[in-house]
Formats: sequence, structure tokens, C-alpha cells
Amino acid sequence: MGSKDHAVFFREMTQLILNEMPKARYSSILNDFVESNFFVIDGDSLLVTCLGVKSFKWGQNLHFFYLVECYLVDLLSNGGQFAIVFFKDAEYAYFDFPELLSLRTALILHLQHNTNIDVQTEFSGCLSQDWKLFLEQHYPYFLIVSEEGLSDLQTYLFNFLIIHSWGMKVNVVLSSGHESDTLRFYAHTMESTDRNQTFSKENETVIQSAYKSLIQHLEERRVLALATHFEHLKWNDMMEEAYQTLFLLQHLWSEGSDIQRVLCVTSCSLSLRMYHRVLVHSNCLSLQEVEDFCRLRCLCVAFQLHLPLSQRACSRVITCSWIRNSDSFLKMNKWCEHFILSNLNVFGCWNLNLNHVSDLYDEQLLKNIAFYYEFESTQEPHLNLGDSIRRDYEDLWN
Repeated sequence: MGSKDHAVFFREMTQLILNEMPKARYSSILNDFVESNFFVIDGDSLLVTCLGVKSFKWGQNLHFFYLVECYLVDLLSNGGQFAIVFFKDAEYAYFDFPELLSLRTALILHLQHNTNIDVQTEFSGCLSQDWKLFLEQHYPYFLIVSEEGLSDLQTYLFNFLIIHSWGMKVNVVLSSGHESDTLRFYAHTMESTDRNQTFSKENETVIQSAYKSLIQHLEERRVLALATHFEHLKWNDMMEEAYQTLFLLQHLWSEGSDIQRVLCVTSCSLSLRMYHRVLVHSNCLSLQEVEDFCRLRCLCVAFQLHLPLSQRACSRVITCSWIRNSDSFLKMNKWCEHFILSNLNVFGCWNLNLNHVSDLYDEQLLKNIAFYYEFESTQEPHLNLGDSIRRDYEDLWN
């Protein structure tokens, strides 16, 4: 059965959750319950919630990670003990947003390597037996999850997580609309009632069937998304291409390096190779224009390595958009970033510094550099990069 055959159930499931929302109790979720010493945060709900903060600007990775850290610090400072789970199936929701796919992967790496938080990534989905066993063994008092995704399909994934949690007698706390002070963390709690548990039990078979059809539909969308940028190359093909690119760089930089340099070099190299193979004859950018973009990317990373944050924060807000024909390559580049980041765990013995995985991309800085060379470099004295920035730029590009 396809996802269309389960449309009625999707609506029924959504309506059940919508009916429960007005009943949600707004209270302190950490200090008012004896049982609340351990809970679970859905990692993708955390990502979506922080992306939705009004002050966030797309392309500002560092600001995004700051928002994530603020959210988690609020919980930790109020005595929260929690694990963060990223389901493998949840990755399917981002194939229409490759820039978020690489951001999600970077978030997982940051939480795993730069914090002491328990990060769970081995569960395939919220209906898997392993996840059920985890809940039975740890019995979290509640699960923090978003009620709305970036798309209808992601919202359905969140809905399945909510319904399953209720069926496992786990309360649901909505990730949005929270507030905190020095003593309390307030949020909306939707409790696992007998009615919700009965719904999960009576519809267990159709829930499993509907979830499988949704994942199958998302898998088909992944194939289409890849074909748009990589034609006949499949997911495993691209993972192998990314692995080989990292393998070559590891031999060149055998003593190790940092994630900013490594991602810049490998993603540009892989993007150029794929573009030359697949898109160079399309109505997109010329190969020279793509090379120019990669040069800008290398220069931007060189600036990121040396400019203090206070100086970067004062950069101009460039409202100009990238030229329309660049969209295909920019998305291809983000796909390549994701494939590179997803391969890093294979190179565990490589001395790779991941401290700055939260600062891999600064679109505003990149646009400032591009704007200068496009419109201002002929009118003003040539930009003096300084020896350190110039040397790093040349090392990255060469």
C-alpha cells in the first residue's frame, strides 16, 4: 500500500494530536515531578525548533548552534538529565533541503564530540524494536518533540513519534513555546492518557503499515533528489566517492587537520568532480564559474580561521542573492558536504579536530567576500589579506 492509501489514517492521527493540544498542561517539567529525573529529546525536533527562532538567519551555522546550546543549557541548569535521539529514518525528511541535511549531520557530530550529552543515533525509527526496548529499560518520564515539521512529511514523522510515545505510556512535551528562569523550565505537556494508549493499541497494525508506506515514499523522493544532481549515481555510489576523497586527503595530511579545512577541501574537490561529470553540459554555471565559487569558499574558510567573531559580527548584511543558475551547484555542494561528514566516522584513527564543527559555513561572510570581488575590487585598493590568511587560502585551494 502506498502513502496515499493511508491518507485517511494520517488525517485521523493528526486530528487526535490536534485535539489533545488544547488540553496540554503548561507547567514546570523538571522540578514539579519526582519521576522526571530522566527524559529524551528528539534531535530533529530540537533542530526544527531552533531553526524557527525569529532571530535565526539561514546560512549562519554558528548562530544556529548557539541557539541549540542555549536550549540545552536551560535544561541542564534546571537539573535536566536527558538523552538526545536522532532516528535514522528522520534523515529522509531533509532530502528536499540538502543545506539542512549537512547541518543535521554537523549537529550530531558536535553533540557527540564537543559535549558530554548522551546522543543516540543507532535506532532506525520510532517503531523499531530497539527503540521500544530502550524506552522499556530507561522509562523516560517524557519525550520532547515538535508538533510541526518543515514539511507535511516531517510533521507525519513527528506525529508517529508522539502516538508511539503515548502508546508506551510516555508523556509528550512540545519543544516550542517553552520559557525558563533560574528555577524552572516551563513547557506544554500532553500526557499519555488511557484514550491515547487505546488508540495506539487498537491501531497497531495500521500504524506499522502507514509508517512503512511513508518511509517508502520518502525513499523514492531521495532517489529523485539525487538523480537531479548526480544522475545515475546512487546513494552508496556517492558515499564511496566521498570516502575516496577523504582517503586521498588523509594521505596528504597524514598528521591531521581540523574539520573546517578538511570539509572545505574535500567538498569542493568532490563537487567539482561531480559537476564536471554530470552538470557541466546543462544550462547552469560554466566549469570556470564553479571553480571561482570554490575559490571563494576556500578564501571564506581562511577568513573564518583567522577573523575574531567580533569582527565577523560587524560584516555588512548583503541582501543580494546568488545568480539563479548557481542553484543547482550550490545544492550539489551541500549534498557533497553531507556525504563527506557522514564518512568521518570511518576515519577514527585520523587526528581530526572537530572543535569547530559548529562553524563550517558562514553565508554572510561568503557573500561579503563575493560582493567585494564582484563590485568593489576594481574601485578600491586591492584587499590585503595578510600572510596568514593568504597562506591558508593557497593551501586550501592548491
